[in-house]
Amino acid sequence: MEQEIFEYNNLSDFFSTFPTHFLKNQYTLVYRGMQNSDWKLESTLYRYMQELKLDVSMLNNNWVSEELNSKTAHSTIENMLIESLKLNVGINNDLPDSITNDFDELKWLQYGQHYGLPSPLLDWTKSPYVALYFALQNQQKEAHSRALWTLNTDMLGLINTLLEEQLYSKNQFYQYTIPIQSLLTATDTYSVNKRIAYQLGLFTREYRGITISDWYSKAVKALDITLTSPLLQKHIWVDNLSERIEYLQVLDRMNINSRVLFPDIEGSVKQTKENVLWALIGERSKDMTYKTNSDDKIHYETHIALKP
Repeated sequence: MEQEIFEYNNLSDFFSTFPTHFLKNQYTLVYRGMQNSDWKLESTLYRYMQELKLDVSMLNNNWVSEELNSKTAHSTIENMLIESLKLNVGINNDLPDSITNDFDELKWLQYGQHYGLPSPLLDWTKSPYVALYFALQNQQKEAHSRALWTLNTDMLGLINTLLEEQLYSKNQFYQYTIPIQSLLTATDTYSVNKRIAYQLGLFTREYRGITISDWYSKAVKALDITLTSPLLQKHIWVDNLSERIEYLQVLDRMNINSRVLFPDIEGSVKQTKENVLWALIGERSKDMTYKTNSDDKIHYETHIALKP
């Protein structure tokens, strides 16, 4: 079973399943929110490579086109991006040498990705509520559905074990074509990039442009197995503006908002814009009731809600 897809009529129906689907699940899950359910589980480096190929094709440069379509192209471009980032961070003095001296390749990727660097890392979070926050970002102009993906880390570990025991021991070539797909935890970047820590972030990593979905298909085919529980699940609901705002406010009351997840000036500005929107579209009055003790009668009145 490669992946399961669950479809919901609305966000409210989906949100009501969180306790059973996620919080009480027998497996260990991590989550990824997607603003459009049509989007695939592709890293920003994967998409960047497609853009580079398109740009080069328009220039009619056959030699570069061949290079970008080679088996080593993703690794080559990844290394070029890391080296260029190191150079520019050093020129601008964005980080002190005392920190960057300890940066390995993974730390550079983690740091750069959260500021827009194309990276083979695919973000996940330990919290379904944080994933939902990211799925609900940015109102779209056209009607569409949003999605929340889950990755079963127990099944991921099982596949990795079977690869080592049943394939690698027989043919080491499989280590190159179907490498171990570990779940990478954020390394010690808290002092540099608190976003990763606040978002409970983890990563999977694409190797040589193989998405995690393709990796899974290759692995189970080579192992000749069928998992009884899927590695990936996709939960889809139809987007609705009023529900989107409502559940962003629900998450805000759970202290899951832009200010917390982006603990810098960018997060403060994002939160400010959201607060203004909520204040403008929120209810201005509410029907309230009270009971008179002397005659035990119920009275009704309209209460003007005070906005925080």
